[in-house]
Amino acid sequence: MKERLMEFLKYLGIGQNKFAESVGLSRGYVNNIGDNITMKSVNKIVQVYPELNKNWLLTGEGEMLSGGQSGGSHPEAGRRDGESQMLSASLEHKFDEILAIEKANAEINKTNANSFNKVADSHVSLTQSHNTLVQSHDKLIDIIKDIVAPKGANN
Repeated sequence: MKERLMEFLKYLGIGQNKFAESVGLSRGYVNNIGDNITMKSVNKIVQVYPELNKNWLLTGEGEMLSGGQSGGSHPEAGRRDGESQMLSASLEHKFDEILAIEKANAEINKTNANSFNKVADSHVSLTQSHNTLVQSHDKLIDIIKDIVAPKGANN
């Protein structure tokens, strides 16, 4: 019987002490339980945990959970369901945050790409202006040479 009760506690996800407290039994009750459990104790357990199949607990026959009852009917299972729903809502909220961040990043990347293109266009324009300036400088040097060194002076 102790093994079956331990299996049920594992299903609930609670420890022996928490179980004993919830049922109103002594802290070491589960550890000391034998096959001579009293019906009074069994009834206390089933009253607090109605999803537990009383026959299964006593004999090992049948299913651990009573027919037509889900684990969600127990306060502990309800707490777990509530925690699960809160976790699910939290994850959904985090997922929404991630999507919003990804959307913002996409906009930033688009803005950065546009800025990069403008910088690249400016660079091309500056390079062309520089080349024009160099050509103008070379022409100006030629003109100054013509002015400083009159024609035919070299002859």
